[in-house]
Amino acid sequence: MSKTNVNLTISVIEAEAESLLRSYPDYPYQRAFAMPKLRQKLVAYVLIRVPNFYAVSEEQEFSTEEPLYCPPEQRQQVETLIHCGIQRLLPKSLPKMAIATEAYEDMEEMNVGSTSSHWLN
Repeated sequence: MSKTNVNLTISVIEAEAESLLRSYPDYPYQRAFAMPKLRQKLVAYVLIRVPNFYAVSEEQEFSTEEPLYCPPEQRQQVETLIHCGIQRLLPKSLPKMAIATEAYEDMEEMNVGSTSSHWLN
């Protein structure tokens, strides 16, 4: 059976990011970081700035669903970097979010009166 290296740091960062984002306002923070691409950028931002821990697994799938131990000083570093990443990445994504929001609102307005009776009048 082959062995696989699993980065345990990613699951710690993802869990901390999820927890910390709940303390931020829904708009724009939670909505912006609900987008998978921006969430991945946040994880990558933190991941390259902290020491990474790995496990070797002989299983096909390694589960990191159970909470992993992280030393308090590293957890504090991860939290600080998540806050910094949020502040750095959000301004870059706001124009894209605004365009997407406007497009969605325009589509909603166009669909409001698009029933068949509207077209027959």
